[in-house]
Amino acid sequence: MPARSVAPSIRRLRTAAEFERLLRQRPCVISAHFAVHHLGAERDTRIGGFRSTVVPDLSTEPCAELAPFVDDLREERSIAGLELGVVVPKRHARRAVTRSLIKRELRAAWQRGAPALAPGAWLVRLRAAFDVAAFASAASTALRRAVRFEVEQVMERCVATSAASSAA
Repeated sequence: MPARSVAPSIRRLRTAAEFERLLRQRPCVISAHFAVHHLGAERDTRIGGFRSTVVPDLSTEPCAELAPFVDDLREERSIAGLELGVVVPKRHARRAVTRSLIKRELRAAWQRGAPALAPGAWLVRLRAAFDVAAFASAASTALRRAVRFEVEQVMERCVATSAASSAA
């Protein structure tokens, strides 16, 4: 088996708080099927924006530095400070095969376009279903091409948005 070159990965958003924080942002790019939300790296990256307060064990002891909360630890560093979340709801893609296909295409496109994107957290959500009657199966080649084509267009618009915001 040939050796695969391992590219640094984009950190995935995992907690509900991270997704909620991004969903509160207005979409920066909207296409026929996808909406993209972005939260720049200049903002507070801690969940909820809270800083842990240092409390001594006893009121008579001097205040010592405590270990950070688990939510504040960011062991997994991402390339250029990029984080990606993907939301593909069941109401828009009924079969798990289709949801997985869409998620794979989204993550692959973000991996390819990562160097050109502005740092921060990105959330891509499927906002409308692909027409089921137009595709032979839940994971057909035609569906894969349609998803890839639209995702590439969305990615180009996100790069353009990143370039415009960094220039301003």
